[in-house]
Amino acid sequence: MKKLILVLFLIYSFFSFADDKKVNAMWYNVYQINLANIKEAKSQIDLHFRAMNEMGINTVFFMVKSPNGRAYYNSKILKPVLNNDFVSNKNSENRFDVLEYVIKKSKEYNMEIYPYINVFAEQGYYLDENPKFAEKDSKGKIYSWTSPAIEDVQNRALSIIEEIIKNYNVNGIQLDRIRYEDTSAGFNEQSVISYKSAYGKEPSVKDKDFTTYRKQLITDFVKKAVSKVKSINPNMKVSVAVFHSPKTAENVLQDFGNWINIDGLDAIYTMSYTNKVENFKQFLTDNSALIENNNSTKTKIIIGVGSYYVNMTPEILMEQVKLAVADKNISGICYFSAYNMFEDSFYNMFKNYRP
Repeated sequence: MKKLILVLFLIYSFFSFADDKKVNAMWYNVYQINLANIKEAKSQIDLHFRAMNEMGINTVFFMVKSPNGRAYYNSKILKPVLNNDFVSNKNSENRFDVLEYVIKKSKEYNMEIYPYINVFAEQGYYLDENPKFAEKDSKGKIYSWTSPAIEDVQNRALSIIEEIIKNYNVNGIQLDRIRYEDTSAGFNEQSVISYKSAYGKEPSVKDKDFTTYRKQLITDFVKKAVSKVKSINPNMKVSVAVFHSPKTAENVLQDFGNWINIDGLDAIYTMSYTNKVENFKQFLTDNSALIENNNSTKTKIIIGVGSYYVNMTPEILMEQVKLAVADKNISGICYFSAYNMFEDSFYNMFKNYRP
């Protein structure tokens, strides 16, 4: 009986500590790699995962839909990337499925793997084929961005999410570019019609109601995405990538200060990129307060740090990381970009560091 109790205690302790471990994550992509040479591409990915493992990375976010709308996985919805055998090889069984290989490497190193999707950013073929879906400003300037007010746009994004989580052995999904490009956007024809129907007036960037309307479109999509994932697999985790803090997120109409209370949203990853420690401290304070002021939330906040940032040094980055890790309300850190972290100066600083 005592042995059974001891075993149960150890099991409980293991999972308790596992749940409490700090996330040590990295945003990773392969568009810098020549995917036409599959052997060399795999070799490069192997080296990258070895480096991430040496830096103690336990969570990887891999870009599967780029801003140009093309896929780094075998998709029936998206067109494939242009520089690998997705295009040149008509036999789908022989195509190089980059996501599948990245999943294989993550499992090899016992890392959690989350595909991340550029949701509303579209810089390529999709808007050429569907110009009415493009976001606009009040003067008619067209963005390389789709409108969240359009049902077809939302349904396509939800279908992409479903396609990935049903066909790949991943831990969940992350929504990136889940926002507007800036506060001047939102004047797509359908968006204007919907706003006028709901509020009975013309939209204006100075109108608080129009700001609320646009924020709500993004929030509603986050809720739909969470619901979609959880309905397929309740154990799948859903996260979002957002601007630095609730204050700066206003500039892209992300109301993530309220997303902390979305049921089923597992984590918010803030892109708190700056080379100024004082600025970072302010971002950290604002983000930490979200958890402090929402004791009942199950949503975690992980701080994204920008190794790519102009004039960023390994020393400044390490100071930021340690500040985030020391905050009791913050559940970990996430580096962007991986390629900067692979440089000798950053790699040597972080290879023996564990949050």
